[in-house]
Amino acid sequence: VLSGCLESRIPDRAGGQDFVRILGPGDHWGERTLNRRSITVGTLTALDDTRVMVLPASDFRNLCEAFPALQDYFDRISDKIYAPSLRD
Repeated sequence: VLSGCLESRIPDRAGGQDFVRILGPGDHWGERTLNRRSITVGTLTALDDTRVMVLPASDFRNLCEAFPALQDYFDRISDKIYAPSLRD
């Protein structure tokens, strides 16, 4: 996120409360989906005028392969951010 504010919402598979995360400048999202090569189940809603930077999946994977510390960062941050039920 370069500027603005986004709401990320992932439905709880068990029918409980959705996982909601507010993103602002400097935040990122989508790494879980890219790492798992899966389809996202969440939604992203702009709460304000927002500008984002987009990185194609192949570029993301190439960067993580070339710089293992980057992949380690995404693995660690994913464990901190997402509820245990969303990590599977």
